[in-house]
Amino acid sequence: MPKGGAWKWAQAICEFSNNLTEEVVDIDAMLSDSIEKIYEYLTQNDEAKTNDIAAYLGLSAPRTRVILAKMDGIEAIGTNTNRRYRLKK
Repeated sequence: MPKGGAWKWAQAICEFSNNLTEEVVDIDAMLSDSIEKIYEYLTQNDEAKTNDIAAYLGLSAPRTRVILAKMDGIEAIGTNTNRRYRLKK
């Protein structure tokens, strides 16, 4: 196996790449967990505001809105200031 500088550089890139892959998997797992918790919360509470859902998840309201926007089974009711979310019927 080569031991020169190029080999060490390539090895460092591989290790960095593996770390990134693990982080992406963790982010996907956290997103799936958040989505499940949102469905659970909205099953228990017919409607909820973003801040209520965010508090339940332990996330910020803007991050929660991003997740809610990606979800298919959720519908938004009301204008921006009075927006509530519920499960689609």
